[in-house]
Amino acid sequence: MARYYVNRSTQADGDHEVHRYGCVYMPSPEGWLYLGDFESCVPAIKKAKVVFEHCDGCYYCSTFCHARRGPIKTHRLVERRHARKITAPSL
Repeated sequence: MARYYVNRSTQADGDHEVHRYGCVYMPSPEGWLYLGDFESCVPAIKKAKVVFEHCDGCYYCSTFCHARRGPIKTHRLVERRHARKITAPSL
C-alpha cells in the first residue's frame, strides 16, 4: 500500500493533483492533504473528489489515473473493468 496526498492548490487547468508519497513533484508539506493508504491511485482519486470536485492523478507517480495520459477517462470505467476481471465464469 502507498500513501496518497492531494495538492490543496489547483493546477492551471483547475485540477487538484493526487500524488503518491515520495513523488518528486509533490508540493511542500503545507500544500498537502493526506488522503490515506491505498493499493492504487483509483481509490485515492475517489477520496480526493469528496473534497475537491476536479482531481487528476500525477503524470509521474499516478500515471494510471492521469486523465490526459492514462487509459481511463472516468473511474466508473475502471470499476467496470475491475468487476469483469474478478467475476468468475459460469460453469
